[in-house]
Amino acid sequence: MKHCTSNPSLESDKRGWQLWCLATATFAPSPELAPPLRAFLTHQAQAGLFAIHDYATYCLRVLDGVPSGVAPSRADVDAFGERAPFVADVTLEDGTVLVKDAPVSPSTDVAALAAVCAGAPGAAPLANVWLYDLGPAGGAQQLMVAAPPGTPAGAQLTVAAPSGAQFTVVVPPGLPEGGAFQVQVPPSEPLAPPLLCAPTEYVGNLHALQLRQQRAYRWVFK
Repeated sequence: MKHCTSNPSLESDKRGWQLWCLATATFAPSPELAPPLRAFLTHQAQAGLFAIHDYATYCLRVLDGVPSGVAPSRADVDAFGERAPFVADVTLEDGTVLVKDAPVSPSTDVAALAAVCAGAPGAAPLANVWLYDLGPAGGAQQLMVAAPPGTPAGAQLTVAAPSGAQFTVVVPPGLPEGGAFQVQVPPSEPLAPPLLCAPTEYVGNLHALQLRQQRAYRWVFK
């Protein structure tokens, strides 16, 4: 834990976190180590930035499960040099969460993630893992719209986004006279069509591609 606290060497710090990921997935900590380790990982998951947050969150989720008890293979170790671990939420097409915070190791492929989803309550048989584009990362823009006096519920209003693009909104029911309501600004660019993920593709590669392209996304099992 000391090695991964304020380490001035980014490469050394990364290797320390990779060791923690491998260790927590292989064997459980002793009763004496478990409380301080969880406290350390929780702090890093909340305060850590980027990769450190992902490493710490992954370790916490792995600790909630059952360690493999099997030493990692050379391929498992080498995979950490190619892609980082993270945790993934998988939903049904309607947005219902099917799997929450599933730990995804660098060696996890789409077929393995699909197997986890298939065992969850509510999963459809013979379903596949899809990647749904949600637009630019950072969350959808919100806009407050003031309804002109006398505008009835259900009326359509044309408003302008901060970019200048115009779009139509519907006045919600129960809005007070001259009141304002919040709407979500449509994406300024079209969303990519849903991607059917190949079973042999590494989940971490798909995740990293979305990060590089600065796209928000969600995993869907359908």
